Amino acid sequence: MLMGLAHPHGNVCVHEERAGDSVHPSESSIYRQGLACSACLWCGGRCLCDDAGVGITPLSSFASCDRCGVDANIGCAENKNVPQNATSVYNTMIAPLHTTTITGVLWWQGEASGAGCPQQQTNKTTATYYCMWQSMIQDWRSRWALHSNTIAELPFGFVQLEPTANPSVRWDETAHRISTPNVCLPCVFMAVALDYGDTVAGVHTRYKRPIAERLALSARGVAYSESVYFSGPVAAEVSTSSTDGTAIVTFNSSGVGGVDLRGPGGFSVCAVKNVALCYEWANDALFVDATATIGTSPLNNEVVLTLSPADRQKIASLGGVGLVRYEWAALPCNWPTLEDCAIYSIEGGLPAPPFMLAVSGAAAQPPPCIPPQQ
Repeated sequence: MLMGLAHPHGNVCVHEERAGDSVHPSESSIYRQGLACSACLWCGGRCLCDDAGVGITPLSSFASCDRCGVDANIGCAENKNVPQNATSVYNTMIAPLHTTTITGVLWWQGEASGAGCPQQQTNKTTATYYCMWQSMIQDWRSRWALHSNTIAELPFGFVQLEPTANPSVRWDETAHRISTPNVCLPCVFMAVALDYGDTVAGVHTRYKRPIAERLALSARGVAYSESVYFSGPVAAEVSTSSTDGTAIVTFNSSGVGGVDLRGPGGFSVCAVKNVALCYEWANDALFVDATATIGTSPLNNEVVLTLSPADRQKIASLGGVGLVRYEWAALPCNWPTLEDCAIYSIEGGLPAPPFMLAVSGAAAQPPPCIPPQQ
């Protein structure tokens, strides 16, 4: 969906379907209005209309796998509803709008795109989506800037892949840098959706509204530079204690009041001697579970991780804790219970994104950013 571009029938208005006490617009309700559009983005557009007075134009969500304007050799996943040959979606729905000045882009899904960029398949966690995602954003920005008055660093927002999907894709969506914006993805904003798994709809969760509200909040903070808290806690540093074998995770951007620890689970650690394997290949067998408690920082932004006696001895024999992993699972956050991850912000109740973060000096560095296409 394109931000700052008025819909021909006025500002976005969502057709709502009620399920109990919650409102969850569905894709089917949007289709009945003649638009093959993501219901989550449609709802996010309404939030922006209501809160920021922003016009939104919906486009087919099935453009989500289409980076074909960059490389015609990269195809798209089959979808029975929309033509998916190499350039059909891009050339018919995206390219004609390059001459129109827009404020930003909202993006949903795209997990079917993990079939290109074989040069990036150097390890498990540097998946193909890593290069496609960055390259597509660069390409869209360059084309809109060239053909319109759109700014070169066009704001680009996305919903991080929710449960029932490969956790590597979520990592790729942040360029292995936990959250956005970051050095590889400047002026990119996101909504975490780990805590809205759906046993019925799977990857296309029915819980559209709360995810859409998170995305709209991020758009207001990044694209419209409003003074709103939108990120949720972001892991910044891991330190260790040589005396008791604990690890301390410090979070930045934790908001007013700091971190809300809602449960002890979701964390696991890897030993120093295995850090490279853990980071590059996400080898589950090399991780052991840790129990989280809130730390003693006056900012309330630290979580202390402890191990069982047997695991503490095992990790100590391999050099101690070298890396921490959080909610790294296809079905994280006590799925399918809603809003049940371990770490949220007290302000706004926003979840922390999943991460892998090494202690200082450990042999674990994110891959380089993808250079712009020539």
